[in-house]
Amino acid sequence: MIDALEQAVAEARHLFSSNCVLVVSFALVQCRPGQAALRALADVLVPILRPLGINDKLHAALVAALIAGSRRKLSLVDRTSFELMRRHGLTEAFALDDDFARQGFRLVPRPLPTYSQPASTE
Repeated sequence: MIDALEQAVAEARHLFSSNCVLVVSFALVQCRPGQAALRALADVLVPILRPLGINDKLHAALVAALIAGSRRKLSLVDRTSFELMRRHGLTEAFALDDDFARQGFRLVPRPLPTYSQPASTE
């Protein structure tokens, strides 16, 4: 993931994020790796991102879709990301899960193949 991000920066590609993703990212980084990583996120990554925001009308529509939807694993943040990407013509996502791929976006970096453990013969 870091290599793909460094390559995007070296190529001067535009990187976008929603405020929703940033809020979740800050919370996770603060709780897990801690203050040094939080500072790096704020000082290094955030300044190169172009923020994408949502208005009240879109927020209400996304909340309604979340409540009406049957997919429990698609969060409001995921739904917001998908909608913003579609509205802005974005086709690639830095993501660790395949929800973006299922929505028709290309994952960067490409996900590693998953292998299942062979069944025990004992």
